[in-house]
Amino acid sequence: MSSRFRVPARRTLVLAAVYGAVLAVPASAPAQPPETWGALEVPLDAVRARETLSLGHPDGRLDATLLLDFTRRWGNLDLTAAAARFEQLLATEAEADAALRLPLPLPGFWHSHVFSDRRPAIASLVRNRRAVLTYTGLLALDDRTLAWLDDRHDVVRAISADDVSAAAFAAFGSSLQIDENGSVRVPGGADAEEVWTTLTGRQPSDAAAFVTAMLAADGGRLAWFYDTIAALSPQRQRFALALDGDPAARLTAVRRVYERFRAVEPAWRIPARPFHRPPFDAGLLLMTVDITPAGTVGPDWWPPLLALAVRGGDWTARVADISATPTVRADAAWLVEWVFERPDEAERRYAALRLLQRSFADVPVDLSQALHDVVAAAVEMPALAASLQRTGLSSPQLHATVARAARRLTWAGGQSRVSAALGRWQACLALLEQVQRTRRLPAEVVDSLLEGLAELVAPGGSLAPGGTADWVEQLAAAVAALPTSPVEGGVPHPISEDLFVQSATAAEAHDDNVIAWEGLDYEITPERAAAASALAVRRAGGGPELESLIELNRIRRALTAGDLAAHSGLAPRLRAMLPVFADLRWMDRTMAGNLDYALERAGDAGERLDRELPLLHAAADLLVDAIVPPLVYALAVSPTPEPVLFADAWRRHELTTSSGPAPHDLPPWQRLAWQFATDYGLGGGTRLVGSWLGLDVALAHARLVRLVDDSVPVPGIVDPRQRTALVETLALRRPNPSVDVRAAIRRGRERIATWAAEPPPPAELARRLRAGGVDPWRANVIAWATADGRTDALETLSVTETFWLGGGSSGVFTSTSSRLIDGCLCP
Repeated sequence: MSSRFRVPARRTLVLAAVYGAVLAVPASAPAQPPETWGALEVPLDAVRARETLSLGHPDGRLDATLLLDFTRRWGNLDLTAAAARFEQLLATEAEADAALRLPLPLPGFWHSHVFSDRRPAIASLVRNRRAVLTYTGLLALDDRTLAWLDDRHDVVRAISADDVSAAAFAAFGSSLQIDENGSVRVPGGADAEEVWTTLTGRQPSDAAAFVTAMLAADGGRLAWFYDTIAALSPQRQRFALALDGDPAARLTAVRRVYERFRAVEPAWRIPARPFHRPPFDAGLLLMTVDITPAGTVGPDWWPPLLALAVRGGDWTARVADISATPTVRADAAWLVEWVFERPDEAERRYAALRLLQRSFADVPVDLSQALHDVVAAAVEMPALAASLQRTGLSSPQLHATVARAARRLTWAGGQSRVSAALGRWQACLALLEQVQRTRRLPAEVVDSLLEGLAELVAPGGSLAPGGTADWVEQLAAAVAALPTSPVEGGVPHPISEDLFVQSATAAEAHDDNVIAWEGLDYEITPERAAAASALAVRRAGGGPELESLIELNRIRRALTAGDLAAHSGLAPRLRAMLPVFADLRWMDRTMAGNLDYALERAGDAGERLDRELPLLHAAADLLVDAIVPPLVYALAVSPTPEPVLFADAWRRHELTTSSGPAPHDLPPWQRLAWQFATDYGLGGGTRLVGSWLGLDVALAHARLVRLVDDSVPVPGIVDPRQRTALVETLALRRPNPSVDVRAAIRRGRERIATWAAEPPPPAELARRLRAGGVDPWRANVIAWATADGRTDALETLSVTETFWLGGGSSGVFTSTSSRLIDGCLCP
C-alpha cells in the first residue's frame, strides 16, 4: 500500500506507540517516508452517530465523511454545542467493537500537537473549533501540499491557533497548492505572482509566510478571493486579475475587484460562519459572465450605454446618444463596480448585462437606442425581459418596442385605473410564453404576435377595447397550425380549448424516450401528463372556454364588416351566449344585463346591433379576463399530480397587493407588477403577487412528488434561495431526455467499475476524481477509503458526479436554475 495511505494499527494508543517506535529508530537506520494520511478510529456506529448529530439519512453516504459532514453541518451554527452532543454520544454509546474509521491527514501533526492520552482522539478534535476546522482544511489538500506541511508543523499550528485562519482554511484551503520547488502555485500562474505578492505582502516563493498571511488577511476575505480566482478557468483568471490589460494599471484594477469581496455583506464574519456565502457576489459574476477574446464582457461603448440605461426615471423619454461619451474598457474592475454600484439593484443590473450578452452581443452601436431601452426595461421590469427572451425574440428593436408599450400601459394612470388592462395584456403575453416554453412557433409568427400586442397599447397608454380578444384568437390559430397538432382525416379540428391545450403541450418528435433505471424501463412522455393535467385544472375551475371567446369575436367581426344582411343571424347567436356572461357576475355584475338590454334595443332582426359594438368589445375583454389567466395557470402548473388544488389559484393572483396586508418593503406597484410572482408570505403559497409572466417558475413546487420517508430531514442545509433554484430547475428543464446525458452516465459508471475492480494508487485516484468534478474533500476521502479496503466507497458517488466522470458538461445538463443570478428563464 502506498505510504500516502499506509494505515496504522486500529487503535489510537497503538498508533501513538508506532510513532514512538519510529522516533526511536537509531540514526544509522534509513529514514522512513512520512505518512501524509492515517486513520482515526471512532468507537461509534455510523448510522446512530448520523441520527444523533442530525447529519441526515446514512443511505448512500460514506461513513468516512462523518467528521467532514459534522463540520459542514454545524460550522455556521453552534459548533460548540454540537461538539458537546458528540462527546455525550461518545460517553454514553461508545461501542468497543465498532469499526468506524475516519481519514486523518497529517497524523504526525495531530499526535504531536493535539491528541493526548487523557481523552479519545476524536473528542480532542470536535471540542476544539479551530482544530476541527483545520482538519477540514487539510482534508482537501493534494499530496504534495500535505507533504510540504508535514515538514512544517509550525505552519499548521499557526493556522489552528487563529480563529480567522482556521475558518478560512476550512472553507477555502482546497485551492492551496505547493509546486515541486516548494513555492505556492498561485491562481493566474507566473504572470499573477506580483498581484498576489502585493495583496498578501509575501512572495509565493516564501510559501510558509505567504500561506499564513493570506489566510489571516482581512478577516479571511482575501482567502475567499484567492479561492474564487483559483476555481476559475485560465481565461477567467486572466480577466479577473487584469493580466491582459495595461500592466501599469493592473494592481489598481485588481484592488478594485477585490474591494467588492471585502465590502459585500459587512456583517458576515468568516470565523463565525465559514461555510456561508452571500447569495449574490462578485465571485458569481466572475464565474458566470461571458468573456470575449479581447478579455472584456462587451464592446467599450457598452459601459456608457449601461450607465445611461440605469439612471432611472422615464427611460422611454431619454435619447441614448453616446456618440460624444468617452468609451470605457468593459473589464472586470468596471463590471463589479457597475453591478454593485447600487447593491439593491445589483442582481437586476447583472441580469440586464447577461441579456445583452446572450441575445444582443453582436448588435452594432447604431442600435444603441434600442439596447438602451432593452437594458432599462430589464432593470425596471425583469419578468418582461426574461419572458421576451424566452419567446425566442432576437430583434432588439422589437424587444424595445414591446418594452415601451409595457411601460406606457403601466404608467398610464393610477393603480385602480390601470390594473385591469395591465393584467389582461400581461396574461396574453404569458399565454404566448407558456406555449413557447414547450413548443416553438415559427420566429416570424412570434414576431408578428409581439408586434400586434405592442400595437394594442395607444401612445397615451390606453389598451384597445376588445383588441386582446382578437390577439388571443390569432395565437390560438397559430398553435393549432403547429405540425404535431391533432388532426382527423388530415383536416385540423376547429379551434377549441382542448385542441389549444393539446397542441401547446405536444412534444417535438424524438426517437429515444426510454430510460432504464434499476432494471426497469421508463417511457419519458411528460407532454401527455401535461395535457391531461392542464385540462383537468380547467375542468375543475369551470368557467367559459376558448370557444366562447372565438364565437364572440366572429360576431364582432361580422358587425364591423357592415353587412346588414348578415346581422339578422347574429342576435340569436349573441343571445345564446348570455348564460356565459350570467356565470361571470362575480367578475362583472352588469355585463349580462347590459347585453340582454342591448339585444332588445337592436330589434328583433338585430338590425341595430352594430351600435352596440363598444359593449361587445367590453364583453370580449371580460371573456379574455375569464379565460386567459386560468389557461396560463393550467399550462404553467402542469403536469401536477393534484390539479384540483390549482383550479381557482388564478383568481387569487394579484399584480399588486391591492387588498389585504402587505409587507412594508414591497416596491411601488408599477414595479411590483413586473417582478416575478411570489407569495410574500401572504397566503401560505396560494396567493401569488406580481407578474403573470414566468408562472411555471413561481409554481414549480407543484411538480414535486411528495415522498414518504420515515427519516428525519436535516434542517438548515439547503437555504430558501438554494431550494428555489433546485425546484425551478424542474420547471425550466426541457422534457425530452438527452442521449448525451445517459451516455455520459454510462461512461462514468464504466470508469467507476474499472477503478473498483483495480483501484489506482490513492493519489492518482484522488486526482482523477478531482479532475472529473468531484469536490476535493470527497475526492480525497473516497480515495482514502478505497485504499483502506472500503470496496463500496466508489459506489457513494452521486449520479451527477458519475455524469461528470463520464465526460458530461456540468454547465449544460446538470446546472440548476440561474434565474436568481442572471434573470434567465433558461432550460
